[in-house]
Amino acid sequence: MPPEYLMGLLLHIEVVVLDTCKENPSLIDKDIEFVYQKLERYFKTLASGKIVDEPSSTFKNKEILIDAILDALDERDEENMDDFIIQDVNYLYDNKTIPSIDYLNMLAFKRLAKSVKMWRKKDGRKGYQNYIADFLKKLDEDEDED
Repeated sequence: MPPEYLMGLLLHIEVVVLDTCKENPSLIDKDIEFVYQKLERYFKTLASGKIVDEPSSTFKNKEILIDAILDALDERDEENMDDFIIQDVNYLYDNKTIPSIDYLNMLAFKRLAKSVKMWRKKDGRKGYQNYIADFLKKLDEDEDED
C-alpha cells in the first residue's frame, strides 16, 4: 500500500484516468502506462529545478489523457490540496521530507506506472482500468455503509 499521504493524490489521478477512459474507450493500459511514465519524467525534471515543456503526444487519446491529468493537478495545486505534505517531517519519503509539489507528483506517477504495469500484465489490456473501477466501486460501497 502507498503511504497514506499519497492516497488522495493517487485516487484523484485514477478517477480522472477512469473517466477519460470511459469517454475514450480505445485507451488501453499501455497508453496509460506511457502517459504515467511521461508525466513521471516531466515532474522529475521540474523537481530538479529545470524548465521543461509540458508533455504531449502525437496520439490523440494519449494527449487527451495527459491534458485531463494535468488539468486535475492544476486544480489540486490551485486549491493547495497537497501543500501540507511539503517539507513536513510527518510526511517522509526515504527518510527525507518531500521538497516540492513537483517531487510529490513524480512520486505519485512512479507508483502509478508500476501499478498499471502490474495489472496490465496480470489481467490484460484493460486490467488496470478494471482494477481502478472495482477499487472505486468498493470505496463507494464502504462509504455508503458508514
